[in-house]
Amino acid sequence: MAKPKIKKKPGGESVRIGSDPDSYLKMKPVWRFSDFDWDGPFGHESCLSHIANVRGHIEDHLANFESMTWDEILKASGGRSSGNNNHHIARDKFKKDVQARLEARNIHADTLFSLRLDQGTRIYGVRELNCLRIVFFDPHHKDHGKCAYEFS
Repeated sequence: MAKPKIKKKPGGESVRIGSDPDSYLKMKPVWRFSDFDWDGPFGHESCLSHIANVRGHIEDHLANFESMTWDEILKASGGRSSGNNNHHIARDKFKKDVQARLEARNIHADTLFSLRLDQGTRIYGVRELNCLRIVFFDPHHKDHGKCAYEFS
């Protein structure tokens, strides 16, 4: 025998509220190196001629960022035009060889996040909430001919 259907009392249902897409701004960053391109044009070997201890250089700077929230990281200013030091860059702004390398490594993000380590060096990665999935290191930022993206 079938059970009778019982109507729910009004107000008994919970209302789902969408998550805040900017909630990561209040979080501290975390890093992931599983997609780091150790062997590519901006890999470990190519960086050694500019920085003797690449890993130490990266680790020291990332440790300093870990005391900040993403909001503070995004608001850090300075540089040539006193703009933001850390920001997203559209994939199509990167040089063709960098775009090809990203494709070969199955990095399909529309934008990469640029994190300024110092005047001449950057880390690029894919930001997923508060995690930056680090893709490559660019020690050539000051040398526009060798750096990873096209300056406009």
